[in-house]
Amino acid sequence: MPMTGKQTQSVWLFYLTLVFASPASAESLVSLLWEARGVEAVHQANAIGIELSWLQGQKRVNRLCELMLEQAFAMHQSTNTMGQMVQKESRDFKHFHVLLTDTSGLFDIQYMYAHSGTLVTTKIDQLPKGWTILHQILKPNKIQVSMPDVTPELPGCIFEFDVSDPFSAKVLP
Repeated sequence: MPMTGKQTQSVWLFYLTLVFASPASAESLVSLLWEARGVEAVHQANAIGIELSWLQGQKRVNRLCELMLEQAFAMHQSTNTMGQMVQKESRDFKHFHVLLTDTSGLFDIQYMYAHSGTLVTTKIDQLPKGWTILHQILKPNKIQVSMPDVTPELPGCIFEFDVSDPFSAKVLP
């Protein structure tokens, strides 16, 4: 059963309570936030899946694109076996990847945090053939990524990522 907006807020509040009540390191708090986003994404993906059974036209296309994005965040849920692929640690940084795939390959945007928990940099590690990056001067913190048509049922999507806030990623209409 899909979560309502109020239930989604409750999940975030639960995780934020853990974050602020926990004596854990800043680095593990960042991991908890990504975990919370993963939990929310699983519920959102389930809700979108139910909607897709009756949606048509452009609304269906938009929701399919949103499903792709939610599935990318769902990989950060600890029960997901893909976790080791999307969360890595190096000597200096904790790396969190948002991965999108289509028939032309893998898109990978990486958010790197210092061990202090501070977001240090955002970079695009992989860009599939045919995808393009758009950067608008009026939106300096935003990166728009355009995915070309995959099939007639899934025309291209435009994803918008914020370089300073990974959780504000969205699909543009």
